[in-house]
Amino acid sequence: MSEPVIIRNAEEGDSDAVSALFTVLGHPCPSEQVRKRIAVFSSTPGHLFQVAEVDGVVVGFATASTAESPRQDGKKGDISALAIAESHQRRGIGRRLVRTIEDWFRSEGVVRVSLTSASHRTETAHRFYPAVGYRQTGIRFDKDL
Repeated sequence: MSEPVIIRNAEEGDSDAVSALFTVLGHPCPSEQVRKRIAVFSSTPGHLFQVAEVDGVVVGFATASTAESPRQDGKKGDISALAIAESHQRRGIGRRLVRTIEDWFRSEGVVRVSLTSASHRTETAHRFYPAVGYRQTGIRFDKDL
């Protein structure tokens, strides 16, 4: 990659750019909601909200959290969102975000990481995650309350 990428903690001023990136995931999220999530993640232990910036422009983001594992000693980690602007995909930015989160997980005592990818993302995420060492282990079910 020729462009320098900066991975940093998200700030409330990043909310418009991150809101636009949520469309890559197929889950639009209004800027004001993103602003609130950034504030919550920034002030809550065990939560991380990172952005990837190229030339001063946010081109990717990832969120993660930790919790005590019910199945084994140590914590479990969850990568709850990861999106890269289509114009910047396949340049190593997603890989850098994942590596940054995994390093943070290790520092937090995480022993197992899981993530969810929407079923429609077969051409992007479903190829990316195995390439960075993740394996499919199940099927997720959701219900809105």
